[in-house]
Amino acid sequence: MPVFRLRALFCLPMLSLCLLLITPQASAVRLSMCQGNFEAIRGPAYQFALQSAPGNVDPLLVRDIEVGARGIYQHWEALLAAPVPFVVDVRLELFADAGAFRQRKQSLVPELPEVTGFYAWEPRLAVALLDASSVESRHRALHEISHLITVSQLGGAPHWLAEGLAEVHETIVVTPHGPEFHVNPRHRRWLAVAAAPSLTELFKAPYTAWTAPDSQRLYALSWSLVYFLLQSSEGRGALGFTLQQASTHSCGSYDAGGFLVRSYPGGAAALQRDWADWLRSV
Repeated sequence: MPVFRLRALFCLPMLSLCLLLITPQASAVRLSMCQGNFEAIRGPAYQFALQSAPGNVDPLLVRDIEVGARGIYQHWEALLAAPVPFVVDVRLELFADAGAFRQRKQSLVPELPEVTGFYAWEPRLAVALLDASSVESRHRALHEISHLITVSQLGGAPHWLAEGLAEVHETIVVTPHGPEFHVNPRHRRWLAVAAAPSLTELFKAPYTAWTAPDSQRLYALSWSLVYFLLQSSEGRGALGFTLQQASTHSCGSYDAGGFLVRSYPGGAAALQRDWADWLRSV
């Protein structure tokens, strides 16, 4: 069994978790009601299951999605730097029929507007409508799987963080050297003609702004911020610290944006400047 060095920064706010981690029987931890309640378990930390009817989906597409989903989980592990893996059960439903998809959405998340994919936390389920394009189908499925994993790690999460991760993760390519992520051309084109990015606008946007007809700017900004952070060791460290802190505070309220700017070298001003400079260079 590998030996892990626990960092005080990670363990002190998570004493209950750290006590579990040093228990010999604990090979992984499963979340209960929220991130502050843990159950030491033995068994696989990650599982994937497709629940669509046999024959409805191209098996090569399913395999591609499964590889991408595991890559997202492993990316989470790397960002969190947790000494013992968290248990995540990814259950995916894919629908080729739009009517059947709408019925499923209505039964699980009737409050959502018209969408092509969603996740439902109570049954631990990601659901996506297949597209004529296998690339778009893959993106939809991985986007919702990213949300499912984010919720399993953090409980709730602010929209900018959850959507930023999902928008980045949907383009994941797993290589022998680790995950790679592609620039989202739709977001990049939109940001090229939009106003300068604003951390304040992104962090403070109310829920209604994320569901408004002009919400594309927020989705583009959230994608670009997370993608930018992944381009440097300083940015990855700040994002990892933000996720670690969010996971320890997820039973109550927390300021993910505050964690990010506090951990980024130079603070909010440097992050705003570096992010804007990066966008002009992409």
